[in-house]
Amino acid sequence: YFSNICKEISKSRLTFTSRTKTGSAIMSKHRKTLPQSCLFPGGDFPFNVITSVKGYETFGESKNYHIHPFAVEIQYIRSGSGYYFIKNRKYPFKAGTLFIIHGDELHAFIRGEEGVLVKKTYMAFSYSFFAKYPEMKPVMDKISKCRAGFHHRLQLDGTSATHVEFLADILQGEWDHKGVFHKEAIVNALSQLLIFIIR
Repeated sequence: YFSNICKEISKSRLTFTSRTKTGSAIMSKHRKTLPQSCLFPGGDFPFNVITSVKGYETFGESKNYHIHPFAVEIQYIRSGSGYYFIKNRKYPFKAGTLFIIHGDELHAFIRGEEGVLVKKTYMAFSYSFFAKYPEMKPVMDKISKCRAGFHHRLQLDGTSATHVEFLADILQGEWDHKGVFHKEAIVNALSQLLIFIIR
C-alpha cells in the first residue's frame, strides 16, 4: 500500500524549506523548475518515458531537487535500492517501488548505499494529456490531485510488479520506435497503468 498521506501544497513555492523524516534540512536555493521542453521533447505530445540505470554518484546532489508544475511524474524502480525525496519526506525504495509525484512537489533521488546501481523507469505526462478522453477524467482526478488520503508510494511484488513492468515496457518501446499509431498505443498503455495504480 502507499505509505504517505499527501497534505496541501504550500502556496509559497519559492521559499520552500522542509525537513525529511530524519530531520535533515533540504534548502530551496538549488531548486530548479524544469521547463516543459525538457520533460516533453515530443513537442505537441506531452509525454516522456526513460528507462535508465543510475549509480551512487548521481544521487543526493542538491542541484537535482526540482519541480515541474505542468506534469505528473511516475517513477518505477526495477532493481536496486536507495531513497527518494518528495515534498517533505525521504522514502526508502527497492525493486517494485512505484512513486507518484505531482508537479508542485519538490523531489529528487538522494543517496543510497555506495556502489548500488538502480534501474528505473521514469514516466511523465501533462495534466492535460487525457483532455480528449473524458472517460479518463475520474482517473486523472485521483492521480493528479493532492488531497487528503493520497499516497505517493506503492510497493509492488509478484504479479502486480510484473504487470507494471509489462506496461512500462510497452510505453518505452512505443516511445522509442514511434511506429504507426504509437501515440494511440501510449495513451492506451498509460490509461491501463493509471487505472491499475488507483485500484
